[in-house]
Amino acid sequence: VTRLSHFDFVKSEDLDKIGLGKPAQRRLWDTVKKAKLNLKKNRFGRKVLYIFEKLFKIMSSDEFLILFF
Repeated sequence: VTRLSHFDFVKSEDLDKIGLGKPAQRRLWDTVKKAKLNLKKNRFGRKVLYIFEKLFKIMSSDEFLILFF
């Protein structure tokens, strides 16, 4: 498992087989859940920033400021 997306295919039984205890599994799943949430937030932020950059290039700076602020 080298990427966050690989955890979509991992089951608790697999972690049991490699000797990971139940408390450690809970901590691992909580960490994976938080990391996926942060990844989604970052992707959304990058998309919004990309859209604003494209709009700013198309419009003059005055039009952009009037439209969004």
